[in-house]
Parts: sequence; structure tokens; C-alpha cells
Amino acid sequence: MSGLTNGTAYTFTVTATNSVGTGAASSPSAAVTPTATSGLTPVFGIVNATADGFTVQVGNYDADYTWSLTTTAGSVNINGNGLITVTGLARGESATVTVSTTRDGYDDGSATIQGTALLLGLAPTFGSTSATADGFTVAVSNYDADYTWSVISTAGSVTIDSSGVITVTGLAAGETATVTVTTTREGYEDGTATVQGSAAEPMLSANPNEPAAPSGEATYIFGDGSTEDTPLTLNSTTPSSITAGAGEFQMDLQGNEDGAARLDEIRQTLVFFTGKQGLATGRGFLPGSEAEIWLFSTPRFLASTRVQTDGTFSRTFDVPPDIEVGEHVIQAEGLDTNSQPKAIAAGVIVASDEDGDLVDDPIDQCSGTAPGADVDAEGCSEAQQDDDNDGVANAADQCVDSPSGQPVNSVGCPQEVLPVPGLNTLMTALLAALLSGLGLWVRRRRFS
Repeated sequence: MSGLTNGTAYTFTVTATNSVGTGAASSPSAAVTPTATSGLTPVFGIVNATADGFTVQVGNYDADYTWSLTTTAGSVNINGNGLITVTGLARGESATVTVSTTRDGYDDGSATIQGTALLLGLAPTFGSTSATADGFTVAVSNYDADYTWSVISTAGSVTIDSSGVITVTGLAAGETATVTVTTTREGYEDGTATVQGSAAEPMLSANPNEPAAPSGEATYIFGDGSTEDTPLTLNSTTPSSITAGAGEFQMDLQGNEDGAARLDEIRQTLVFFTGKQGLATGRGFLPGSEAEIWLFSTPRFLASTRVQTDGTFSRTFDVPPDIEVGEHVIQAEGLDTNSQPKAIAAGVIVASDEDGDLVDDPIDQCSGTAPGADVDAEGCSEAQQDDDNDGVANAADQCVDSPSGQPVNSVGCPQEVLPVPGLNTLMTALLAALLSGLGLWVRRRRFS
């Protein structure tokens, strides 16, 4: 029997019908209340917002049921795996989806789920890139700390700070890298953009197989690649310096701290020491233009600066601590007063000097010289020297004229040497000891 209402009590009577007619009805049956099996009430997983709607998975999807859906906005469908997809919403618009289940012999099930389309995310925009010695920097123009920022680079390493400045490092001179920047925020669409930049590279490159200027010489380099020898002058001033070039386009080089550089009279150039700071000054450059300082042969960007209104510049630079010692070229380049690319290259020496006494480490016989102390050609100060060659430095030597070859003590004084006794002396001493012992024995016998 069908068509009854679940939960309603029913009684039944039975009548018989044949060709003669219908008989009397039976007595009513006991009351019967029909019931149905519980239906399926949908449950849902996590709502995932999309640009124009959202998706959500039915957690208890069962294909034996018929599923019907309605939405308060946009369009909605459900696939054969129970994934509900809402589309057609505006940015940030919400919709409520009603999901119903039906099946013969089962109660109907129903549940609702609400979701919201993503708001428009933040697509990064950028300012101008600025080349550095081993990479570049660039500021995000629309940086917003409410977003999470992630950056990846095709080369080198990349970071972004709390003010939106992106810094790429680890690039070779002139090497290019592309940085992908992504923004994320709860309830917003992800944003992404890319920016490309390059590490600084010399405008007028020297021949990698031949120094632009040998040690002790200077060379002009022009925009068309041609070169011209020019004087390099040693200046025995304090501090010591060299001047490269003649006429209005010149460069001066010197150390910018104690122990940073010295003149080499033999090789007629300036010696810079690794890890120290130098100073480059220039004349004859285009006012307002950019001047750059480079170290060759493998190009290393040292510094850049803005040329003053009188065509001069002054810029400190650090001599890389890991640079190979030997002959190198320091080059200042930019635009001359005719707005033409031009560089001045000076052949210099790079050496190591750990104690800063201006004596190269390979010939320095006294390490750890006190700062500012005068030293000899071997890098030894008066306190470190050993005038009498007894192995004790002058500063600790209390006997400064010890005889050559004479053993000395810790303060540089000759050790006292006792004479070696001869045979007669030994025999005399032995006999005296024997007689003394004999006399002592006799006295003991007399009084015993």
C-alpha cells in the first residue's frame, strides 16, 4: 500500500466482492502508523573562494540520491563527485546555496552553505631598478603590509623588506635576473607580477685578456673602444696618491685610512691593501652625470657617485678582501664635458697587509706590529727588532749587546757558565771528603 502519510495512524477493513455482490466489511484492524527510513542531510567541506564565486565539496555525497541545488545569486551546479561550483558572482559578493536530497523510501534531506567570491587582489607594481655591484634593488610602488609577499629570482638571491624594497644579490657584473613577486591575503585573489634588472657593468669594458693599463701606467678609454696612453704621476704627499691622466679629464687615487695604501717607487704606482678603504677623485666629468669606479680584470663594481656642478667627484670605495693580490686596474668612467662616454684607467697593485704596517705580508718578518709604529723594510718596528740577534726582541732585551752565539736567558742576557773542574781538582776534593770522613770515625771510636 502506498500514498499514506508517514506518522499518521491508519486502520483497515476488508470486504469481499464477487459476481453476486460485495459482502459485509470485516472488523477494523489494529491501528498502523507508517514510517520511512531517514534520508541524507548534506554536510560540506571547506568553502574555497574563486574570482567569481566559490566551490565546496559535499562531504557525504551519495550518487543513489537525487541532488538538487538553488542559489540566491549567480549559478550553481554539482558534479558526479559532489563538488558544488558557484559562478557569476561579483567581486566580494556572497551567495547561499540550498542543497536537497531525495530517494524513494527515504526522508528528504536538505542543508545550506554560504560562500563569497574573492575580492580583487593586489598586483604588484614597481619603480625603477637600481644596479648594484652584484645585483639590483627596486621598490614596490603599491606595497601593502596587509598582504603576504613572496619573491623568487631566476638568478642570485632575493629578499623583500618591510617597506617593499626588493634586493637581488649574487649576480655577476651585467648579469640579469627576473624576480616574480606574489601577494596573498585571506578573501582576496592572489596577485603576481615580474620585474627584471641587472647587476652593474662597466660602460667601457677593458679587454679581459689584457689589462687596460699595465702597472704604473694610465690609459684613456673612449666610447668607440679606442684607447690612448696618458701619464700616471706619483704624488709623494701625505697621504700618498697617484694621478692618472693629463688635461681636464683626470683621476686621483689614494688610501682613505691608515694602512690602506702606499707608493711603490720601483713599479711606479700605488699599492692598495685588501680589506681597506680607498678614495677616488675625478675632474673633467659632465656635471650632474653619474661616475662609476670599477676594479679589473674581472669587473668588480666598487662605487658610484653624482658629479658635482664643477665637474668633479669624490668617492670612497672598499678594496675587496677576497680579491687576488697582484696587478689590477682601477677605472673611473662616465661622461666627459662633451657628454661623450670616457674612462680613465690606472694600473695599480693590490697586496695583503694584515698588521697594517704598509709592508706586504709575503716579506713581512714581524706580524702583529703595533698600529702606527715605524717599521723597517722587513716590517719590524724598533720594539720587534733584535739588534744583537740573540733571539730576544729589543723591547724585552735587557742586554742589547750580547756576544754572538752566546746563550741568553729570557730577557736577552748571557747565561752564567760554570767552569768544568779539572782532574786534580776532582781528586783533591775526593781526598778531602775521605779524610773528613775518617776523622769523624776516629772521634766516634775515642768517645765510645
